[in-house]
Amino acid sequence: KNHLDCYNFVPYLTGEEDLFRLRYVAEEILKKDMESTEGVAAIKVNGGYEEEIQIQIDEGKLSLLNLTVGEVNQKLLQENVNQAGGSLYEAEARYLVRAKNEFESLEQVRRTVVRETADGRVRVEDVAEVRRGAADRQEITRSGAVEAVELALYREGSANTVAVAAAVREELALLKREMPEDLIIYGEPWIAPSDPDVVANPEWSWYKADAPITFFQDDARNAFKGTPFDVNDRGWAGGNGSARAAVIQALSNHYDEEPLSTDGISYLDIHDNWALADRYASNGDHNGLEGVDMAAMRIAAGLLLTSAGPVVIHGGTEMLRSKGLAPHEEHEVEVAGGPPIHFKGRDDTYNVRAPNRFLWDSLAPGSDAVAMRDFWRGLLALRMSEHGSVFRVADVPEGHYRWIAPPEETLLGYVVGERVLVLANSGVEDGIFGLELPEGDWLQVVGRYGVDLDGIPSEYASIPGGPHDLRVQGGSFLVWVRK
Repeated sequence: KNHLDCYNFVPYLTGEEDLFRLRYVAEEILKKDMESTEGVAAIKVNGGYEEEIQIQIDEGKLSLLNLTVGEVNQKLLQENVNQAGGSLYEAEARYLVRAKNEFESLEQVRRTVVRETADGRVRVEDVAEVRRGAADRQEITRSGAVEAVELALYREGSANTVAVAAAVREELALLKREMPEDLIIYGEPWIAPSDPDVVANPEWSWYKADAPITFFQDDARNAFKGTPFDVNDRGWAGGNGSARAAVIQALSNHYDEEPLSTDGISYLDIHDNWALADRYASNGDHNGLEGVDMAAMRIAAGLLLTSAGPVVIHGGTEMLRSKGLAPHEEHEVEVAGGPPIHFKGRDDTYNVRAPNRFLWDSLAPGSDAVAMRDFWRGLLALRMSEHGSVFRVADVPEGHYRWIAPPEETLLGYVVGERVLVLANSGVEDGIFGLELPEGDWLQVVGRYGVDLDGIPSEYASIPGGPHDLRVQGGSFLVWVRK
């Protein structure tokens, strides 16, 4: 009930070292700094790798020296002490005594003497390997497809929500300036104007440009696939050519409130929006369980994963996750002896269990769900490849995206960093792209139905640098990389 908000801390580069480091930053810097914020009762860190010192004992060596695991364990406990030692009293003062003699390095652990004999000393390093490792994990926290570390902030029961949020905001702004360049702090940085104190003081409400952390860039979402407030708005990916200018702005992450592309995070759908599969459902009922416009889905995915800066993916979007089991409209259910329970409609099913389940059995071989999952996997592999580094940028240089914009607004092409070519046609009819490519061989890696970083067999499987007029079928998202 007193949950204030959650902020996710996500490495811009993935890998085990980043998750160790991320957990350390969250626990040793952010948590410690923010726990002292007035009104914050507690902070819980989830996800990442917790570091532990691992001692791998060689039982063969123990046996030769006539030692036991218990003796090694007991000696380590004796040498690594941090415990209360009672109290000292002086006049009206009371002093707490603590005995503290903890290991400060791996070398101290290795050099710990287990037994002394006439022949010499037996140390831990003589019978075991000491190393840094990761504790067994009970949970994994993900931000879209990427593992992340989450900080959950809990306010004190008597604290004013707005006052605590304001204090947290100020602390976050300071911490953000101290963070390494390859780490971002992101979440949903807003205070809804529903609190009576905010209603009386509207200047307390803050969002986007005033946010102390990286925020969800709703304008990019709306451009790519349409606003969540009108499911019939399919965005540029769904054939709305009038959104092309907005897509150009979204791809380059070029917004007034974003001096850097890492100030806003691009996305398509999230838990309290229409699922992408339902927006692009092939029937008029917006139920993706009964079929999906796969071309629109692929174009939306392609736009997101070729945009500059950080992105987040809603779990299940890549496998055509649908909320089709939920009714369209909001409704209430009467409960005996209590007030009715209010349920949201299909557009926002956060408090309805069944529609939010992952239907793993839909991933049958040869199914659309498998094809879409594999398409997303391929796009993610491209984004994380050497060529994909042109998208993973914090500061987008002028001219980094070179646009190819034929008269038909459902056609859009772009050359990114002079290394990646994208041609997209969200219309129905074929379109012609006139373009000039830098010198070199350009290998097609994304086709109409799949991704292969080793090359896609097609009419334009490999094209040289220079001028070209390329025909692209309707409902296509195609990518080439410069070899």
